[in-house]
Amino acid sequence: MESPLEKKDPLERARLFILNKDSSRYKEALDILSDREQVNTPVAQYFLGMIYYHGLGVAKDYEKAFKHMSASYEGGDLNALYYLGVMYLDGHGVKQTPN
Repeated sequence: MESPLEKKDPLERARLFILNKDSSRYKEALDILSDREQVNTPVAQYFLGMIYYHGLGVAKDYEKAFKHMSASYEGGDLNALYYLGVMYLDGHGVKQTPN
């Protein structure tokens, strides 16, 4: 019998794995978000950015996080703006310019 979680849309499952900090399912979330059907959506880009920013099941990679958050924001996901601001402020994944 299929569990209620398995009945959910794959993107929703990946989102839940990440937001609920289910470390045993981070690889599954990454696989879902990297799928051709999902990867070009702003939501998938946002959560891929979170995975690489926080190092959820992968090594931290601020450049990849910045790339995915930028794509998410450009696609209309305003949640990515917070991470982009933090990365600009801290110089993570983007070159800082002196004031």
